[in-house]
Amino acid sequence: MSTRSHRRSQRLTDLLLIPVSIASVITGFGLHVSGKNAPHEVWEQWAATHVVATILFLVLGILHVWHHWAWYKSLFGKGLGNKSRVTLLLTITFLLLVVTGIVLIVAIDGPNSTMGHLHYISGQLLFLLSLWHIAKRWKALVK
Repeated sequence: MSTRSHRRSQRLTDLLLIPVSIASVITGFGLHVSGKNAPHEVWEQWAATHVVATILFLVLGILHVWHHWAWYKSLFGKGLGNKSRVTLLLTITFLLLVVTGIVLIVAIDGPNSTMGHLHYISGQLLFLLSLWHIAKRWKALVK
């Protein structure tokens, strides 16, 4: 892939991550709220929509990391140094969210589990860290 097409692909991935992230947050919040009072069918609809949104988010997140792989490789060679601790925390939170999400889908049946609560809190943290991450890079993103 040429440098120019790589940058175009990177930018498209970064821009698509924004609405997909919003969809994931909204459906995650809807899932959380509907688990308290709504009929089970409503909860299942929120859950299905959330899974679709987060699979898109996961694919785009993996592409985003791939586009920035040089940054991650430099962590192993040179250490954190002046690199963004927020980006590193964002990455760790993303991994926690993915792992807890997979555990919820594969091993846990139903809402209101400890794993579900950890996943929900991790999602909120990821959202806040993502806002920070985007804000720091907004000019370059829309350029």
